[in-house]
Amino acid sequence: MIKKLLGKLIYKETYSEDTFVNFLNKNGVSVGKNTCFFDPRTTFIDVNRGNYIKIGANCKITSGVRIVAHDYSWSNLIDSNKVIYPSGGKHVEIGDNVFIGVNTTIIGPVKIGNNVIIGAGSLVCKDLPDNTVCAGNPARVIKSMDEYVKKAKETMLENLYDDVDVFIAKNHRFPSMTECGGGRYAVLFMDKTEENWQWYASTVSLKGVNLESARGAFMSTEKVFESYDEFRNGYEKSRKERGK
Repeated sequence: MIKKLLGKLIYKETYSEDTFVNFLNKNGVSVGKNTCFFDPRTTFIDVNRGNYIKIGANCKITSGVRIVAHDYSWSNLIDSNKVIYPSGGKHVEIGDNVFIGVNTTIIGPVKIGNNVIIGAGSLVCKDLPDNTVCAGNPARVIKSMDEYVKKAKETMLENLYDDVDVFIAKNHRFPSMTECGGGRYAVLFMDKTEENWQWYASTVSLKGVNLESARGAFMSTEKVFESYDEFRNGYEKSRKERGK
């Protein structure tokens, strides 16, 4: 209890997601419904120009992200050129369902579309279109969202099998269905029933995800394996083919 109270006193605005969002709103920043800040204490939002910043719904903002909505470089002209040409705020507009990777910096004026994934360590200083995966310094489009979905589907099984490799190396046994990736791969085994969805939603970390959308995605994701034994046979076959 004392530790909790001290945390609230020390960190104040960044103590939790709720306190951070309230702080942003009080300073003019528009934050859409269900947007998630994974680590408020390492996130910098330019509240001095809060009215220039709009963040959409269902965004996922990871640790170390910085959003800057002003330019103070004009102050350098005072000493170097003996003139004062002030600059105001710079609009930053982030659409809905945007994932912003670790340690990304966003500098206005810039507009980021809907359904965008931004890779870790990117510098965003130019507009990014809808339905794209972007990364780099400066950030640029590296693939479309359709290409990303296709790649994710193609690599899904190998990712699952790699997860099993790691589990076996650590625990010296084969994982149960619910131990594969903290249960998230169970969607590949399960019948799409309401009961199974409720189990999945209560077991798997879906931080920052709209649960209504997640339920629809769960119900529409086809099973890959009809049984646990079929999955294990597929894994063993894959490892034999790789010489493991």
